[in-house]
Amino acid sequence: PPPGIRSYIATDFDVIHEIMEVKLEMANIKLSWVKVHQDDKSDVELLPLEGKLNAKADTDINQFRANTPPHLVPSLTPTVFPSEKAFLTIEGSVITGSLQQWLRELYSSINIAEYIRTKTGITIPDMTLIDWDNLGKALEQQKVQTKVHLVKFMHNWLNTG
Repeated sequence: PPPGIRSYIATDFDVIHEIMEVKLEMANIKLSWVKVHQDDKSDVELLPLEGKLNAKADTDINQFRANTPPHLVPSLTPTVFPSEKAFLTIEGSVITGSLQQWLRELYSSINIAEYIRTKTGITIPDMTLIDWDNLGKALEQQKVQTKVHLVKFMHNWLNTG
């Protein structure tokens, strides 16, 4: 392809396009870093203005999260950018890669999740606290024999005599 064409056919073109648009709109905005959670170690009244504003923002956000108006509750429907002509979603996730692989993982994950819940007694809310993606990435980096050993260990299938 001609130089630069890859940037227009990239999987994340819609996101990159929106970022570029926002960057253009924000070209004249001056930003500065504010150390967060300063109020953990000192009284809010003793903080500089930026620290006070940050503490106020934290308070406001926590109150909003606790009392979100029904019309502002987050939706599973993904954000559609103006540059997008079409997209595919399944269970609230936008499919950006191999549909076949995604469907296979969806189908098998239901069975795997049910097996883990039955075997361990773990609750669904507790299962959502596990970082499955990073656990999978860490496992993928191992040699086959190490993967087998780790999976057996995790499921208490090792012969410990």
